Amino acid sequence: MNRHWNMDRVFQETRKIVGAILQVITYQEFLPALIGPFFNRLVPPYARYNPSINPGILNEFAAAAYRLHGMIQEGYPLIGPSFENIGQVSFISGVGRIEQVLTAIDAMYRSVARNRRV
Repeated sequence: MNRHWNMDRVFQETRKIVGAILQVITYQEFLPALIGPFFNRLVPPYARYNPSINPGILNEFAAAAYRLHGMIQEGYPLIGPSFENIGQVSFISGVGRIEQVLTAIDAMYRSVARNRRV
């Protein structure tokens, strides 16, 4: 970090870095998983930075079209250390109860590794 920067400059530079990281995750992982094999045909490859493009999101898209509740499953499988089924945790039981999720996190990660779809 540049020690001569004031706090506002540090904040703005950090904001740019976090935004770039979010874009990488969105365009290299999330959107291809969401759209599937058509992603490369629908989204052109990155060419160069264009400061005239508005980076905002339309309120209509955020409020209505981008509702992915269908991706939420009722229950998530739990997989033991030997990759055996040991039960499941319901989505609703984890909402607002991070301790319950954290106690089952290893089993949930194994489920993701086995199924690649959670």
